[in-house]
Amino acid sequence: MMIDRELQPMRRYGHRHAGTAIVLAAAALLQTSAAARVLDRVVARVDGEVITRSDVEKVLKQGGVVFGAGAADDEPMAWALDELIAFKLLLVGARARGLTATEEELTQEFDRTAAREGAAQAMTEGVRQQLQEILLVRKFVEARVGGRSREPVREELESYYGKHLEEFGEPEKSTLRVISVQAENGEQRQQAHRKVEAILAKLREGEDFGALSREYSSGPVAGRDGLIGTVERSALRDEVAGALKMLKPGEHSGVIETSEGFQIVKLEEVIPARARDFEEVREQVRVRVIQRKREEALRELVGGLRRDATVEIRD
Repeated sequence: MMIDRELQPMRRYGHRHAGTAIVLAAAALLQTSAAARVLDRVVARVDGEVITRSDVEKVLKQGGVVFGAGAADDEPMAWALDELIAFKLLLVGARARGLTATEEELTQEFDRTAAREGAAQAMTEGVRQQLQEILLVRKFVEARVGGRSREPVREELESYYGKHLEEFGEPEKSTLRVISVQAENGEQRQQAHRKVEAILAKLREGEDFGALSREYSSGPVAGRDGLIGTVERSALRDEVAGALKMLKPGEHSGVIETSEGFQIVKLEEVIPARARDFEEVREQVRVRVIQRKREEALRELVGGLRRDATVEIRD
């Protein structure tokens, strides 16, 4: 089921477990060319390994390279720098262990990253070096942390489930219809606003919501009488979710302005939140527990490496 893109929220930093974040290192670091790094300002050194300001900015945009837990609103640059310091510490550890990456591994990683990011980038010497660093870090983490992610026993799973019920429940959902009038800035936007106000007046006079959406809406929702489907409120833009709080099933909102135009939303049905039984979510709990153990082990590893390293942070 597709959600109208105008109802969707802007991208926010979200949780990613440690293994996924290291995969993201390729996308984050490969976007900075070697030439740009030479001219960039150095913000930190980890046992001689350089971290530049553009490295930090790319990691902040990407959402992490090691732990990937998301940026704190008050100190996003500091968080991103900590992520890169952790990556460099792991790289130093990998080199000390004598780990290497084969030409075949480099080519496969380059192809995967290019396909995932849609990048048309040649494998220059700078790109090759960055890919090699990423592969070395992955190998080092797997060697030092992978074996510690043992299969959890049932008691561990039940304990985690009991302490984190909110993670495994089904949140409240809403079935929605929308009348969507898209418009750019300027005169077109003013015309669209007048149009949607006239539609709102028709609704208040008792005209059918679906019929009006079919006649006036932009995009594919028009062919479905405005039906969006059943969605979680977290999947909606803030302004749409806020308008829904004021509605009861069968009611519609006033005019909602978004960056791409104007909407009127109708709440058809509310499906209450519910808790799911342990057996229903057992595999999800198992994956979450293994991820938690892996991340704890990784943090312990990075902490030990940092105690033995020389880390210089420049103001």
